[in-house]
Amino acid sequence: MTQQNSLVGYTLGHYQIVELIGEGGMAAVYKAWQPSLRRYVALKVLASHLADDAEFVKRFRQEAVSAANLKHTHIVTIHDVGAADGYHYIWPAGLRSQRCRSARASCSTPPSQGCWA
Repeated sequence: MTQQNSLVGYTLGHYQIVELIGEGGMAAVYKAWQPSLRRYVALKVLASHLADDAEFVKRFRQEAVSAANLKHTHIVTIHDVGAADGYHYIWPAGLRSQRCRSARASCSTPPSQGCWA
């Protein structure tokens, strides 16, 4: 289990982390439940070992700002960027794994009920 995998089951800001979708050297992508809008989203979370490095945090946030200000069919839309409890995250639209496209993932009930119980 990686350090990033420890976020599964954690609430980051107003997102409930459900599962790890994938990870790389700089960040991990999680499937998360957004209770306010009753939907699943993908969150890109900066790796915890980089969160104390001001340069990496700056680059991570700049990635979000740059993408948010571009409009093109081949560039992902950024819906949110933020930080909570020392973790920095970006919510890019349209990032979905095969698991997120499954019938189970289209369930609109919270992770603690229904499809995810």
